Amino acid sequence: MPKKPIKQLKTSTWERRLSMVGVGIKGSIFAAKYALAKANQSTPLGDSALFGAAELFATELDKLKGSLHKAGQLMSVFGEFFLPPEVTKVLEKLQAQSTPIEWSQIEKSLIRNLGSETLKELEIDRTPFAAASMGQVYRAKYRGQNIVLKVQYPGIDKSIVSDIQTLKLLFKITKILPDSEAFQGVFDEIKAMLIRETDYNLERETMELMRSKLPEKGPWIIPKTYPELSSKRILAMEFIPGVQINDPILLQLSQERRNLIASALLESLFNELFDWRLIQSDAHPGNYLVQISEAGDKLVLLDYGAMRKLPEKFVSQFKKMSLAALNHDKDNVIKFGKNLEYLRDEDDEPAEKIFFDICCKSLTGFMPENESASIDGSIWSKNDFHWHENHVVTHMAGLASNAIFKAKMRPPPREAIFLDRKLAGIFAILSRLQVIYGPGKLLRRYLET
Repeated sequence: MPKKPIKQLKTSTWERRLSMVGVGIKGSIFAAKYALAKANQSTPLGDSALFGAAELFATELDKLKGSLHKAGQLMSVFGEFFLPPEVTKVLEKLQAQSTPIEWSQIEKSLIRNLGSETLKELEIDRTPFAAASMGQVYRAKYRGQNIVLKVQYPGIDKSIVSDIQTLKLLFKITKILPDSEAFQGVFDEIKAMLIRETDYNLERETMELMRSKLPEKGPWIIPKTYPELSSKRILAMEFIPGVQINDPILLQLSQERRNLIASALLESLFNELFDWRLIQSDAHPGNYLVQISEAGDKLVLLDYGAMRKLPEKFVSQFKKMSLAALNHDKDNVIKFGKNLEYLRDEDDEPAEKIFFDICCKSLTGFMPENESASIDGSIWSKNDFHWHENHVVTHMAGLASNAIFKAKMRPPPREAIFLDRKLAGIFAILSRLQVIYGPGKLLRRYLET
């Protein structure tokens, strides 16, 4: 059943805080139950209490939209670094289609940002075909062309700073987040990313920049944008048909074609990370489409709001650490891990071993023993790496959880937070596509240059 649209968003600081305080009060009851259950070693009761607290958060974040909703999404993706599995599972619901807001609110934003005269040139389908944390997307016609309009929720940009402070406080109150300032960097990075993501002018410029960088004859498409219809709160781009990359219909394609889609996805990642040092950090399935064609399937890259510029030093050291992990060179993995501040000199041997295991596990599909015969996966055999059967993301999450809760390791460095998120998202997509492909040769082409 479709979700009933929201009539009016709560955008003022006090309204949003009041909503979250209500959640906090109820959540504190669950927290008390959780603490009591843990003290009595009653795991099922404790897990149930955590689940209840997380359900409260997820339901309210969906209603409030904006940075609170987005932060919940982010925490569901890389929450394995500091959240119990029960909480992460509930927050994953925020990755699904969000509850839309009524057209009247969107129309006001369109008039305010584009003006009535410009709006007359557009034929807009008033039913959104996508609703997310920061805005809604509509089909439209403009001078005979099919386009899409991404419209930011009104007033949502003004609440980012207070939203993040409120969320951080409530995660502590309800004991969902460990009471440690070690995670301040995580929240600072989320805040900076959200501020960038609400600037649609910046996203439009980035889309055009990335369009100019991608090879013209490659297996990728980035929609062109319409500057005359865009603003800081509106993004207009050409409509490109396709199916979402997690659509079950793609499983009907041959293994070779699915492997080629995976190769295109990975190559776009490696171009961003190693060549351009400008990474799109949100590998949500909704940000990718596939144009199915017997002449050659194309990967459509849609969203460039969550961009992160990586320092040259970080990328250089990350390349060396990744190559060392591929070669099972523990000493150099530890060395470069310290250079990148994943580790410190005072970390003991068990902590170093957990870190080495995480690095190797994350690159399992790229290891020499799993390499495909061809660089793009077009030649494959059943001995190649099965992404759907190997559960790489689940294993990574388990190791990361041990690192935080048992070895008491710190969260990853800021630069790595969204890179880790991107990798986890892409690995999950490869699993959904049931890819059988060991892309080690493709990765080494970037690491060894």
